[in-house]
Amino acid sequence: MSAALMIRRGLVVLALAGAVVLGFRLVEDLGQLQRLEGDRAELRHARYGMLDTEQWTRRLSAVLAERIADFELDDRTRPRVLATLTEAIKVLIGEIERQLSLNAPPRGGDWLTQLQGTLHQQLQSRLIDFDALRAQAPRYAERLLAALEGPGTEAAIRAELLGLLTAATPTEVEHSPVLKALLERHGCAEVGACAAALERETAALRPAIDQQLGVLLGLAALIFALVAWGRARERRLDGFALGAAIAITLVLLLTALFSPMLTIEARVDRLGLEFLGESVVFTDQVLYYQSKSLFQVVEILIRAGGADLWLVALLITLFSVVFPALKLLATLVYHRAAGAPVAAPVRFFALRSGKWSMADVLVVALFMAYLGFDALVANQLDTLGATEATVLTTNGTALAPGFYLFLAFVLANLVLSSLIERGAGERRR
Repeated sequence: MSAALMIRRGLVVLALAGAVVLGFRLVEDLGQLQRLEGDRAELRHARYGMLDTEQWTRRLSAVLAERIADFELDDRTRPRVLATLTEAIKVLIGEIERQLSLNAPPRGGDWLTQLQGTLHQQLQSRLIDFDALRAQAPRYAERLLAALEGPGTEAAIRAELLGLLTAATPTEVEHSPVLKALLERHGCAEVGACAAALERETAALRPAIDQQLGVLLGLAALIFALVAWGRARERRLDGFALGAAIAITLVLLLTALFSPMLTIEARVDRLGLEFLGESVVFTDQVLYYQSKSLFQVVEILIRAGGADLWLVALLITLFSVVFPALKLLATLVYHRAAGAPVAAPVRFFALRSGKWSMADVLVVALFMAYLGFDALVANQLDTLGATEATVLTTNGTALAPGFYLFLAFVLANLVLSSLIERGAGERRR
């Protein structure tokens, strides 16, 4: 064995060992990141914010309390209050007239009952002129407003209104069992502070994950480069080089299967509503969040039940796990046969399964789902802009490291198939 071959094999072994270690660490760190992001999304979910009636009650009550505390009868507010009191008096007069008409004796029945009804109506119309009362409503409103402007009356009214508002507003924040469990798990007392702490943890974890992903893909590329270089120099693909190529391809596949492939997040960055001249604002409201690995998707489909979902789970498992594993195994068997006849299934999986594999289709499908959901979220949330609210949306949908690992596996598989097919062609010549 030449020194160059020993050095090349040593580099391949070191790169493969580093790839295995990085694969394990990457899966662990991605799992931790997935949990942290899931907990943060739950803490910031819209069901505890802009979709919670108690949250709206507290915020609107705060605006009302501020307006009540600042309210004074002056030249600016007096016309509005006077108009409101006038309309209220007119409504009150109309209600009195309606109640009196309801208490009148019915017009049907015998002649005595009809006479009583007629006399009641005539007496009521002569004693009470409701049209005249309605015409005097502005004067009555002026007198009532003058009484309200007396010393201490405004302060008493404000105090009474604030008391009623405070009694109607919930004072204690009652967290759901899910929120309580999350706060206890992370040792937090308040939702906002806990979400901010989780965001700092995820921000600190992402650079390490990106670095591990880059190094792992670089090691895989290095191994294939060394294998291709050795094959070009020796004009053959030995068992060690093939084993190394299969091993790194398998590492890429397993790491991809246990890593999140797609992160889908629909979030309202800011929802602002004008109420009595004040802005009621909700920020960072998560509407939907999912981040799953391929195995987790299969698990969810199986748990959901139903023949159609089980069929989808079976197809995903077949074409993303079983099919690639059989291809790698058949490749190894075919190469070890060294030109001897092999079974048709082995030859098919080793040489021709690449044309039928759905791995590349799966990658494209995931990418199209990413684009389609991102556009769908933007389109649906934009409809909220038709209201009086100001809505700024952020769609955090993004491709996760599992996608790039699976794409690298697809490319590695194609390169491996090309090397095997070229070796088979040279053996035939």
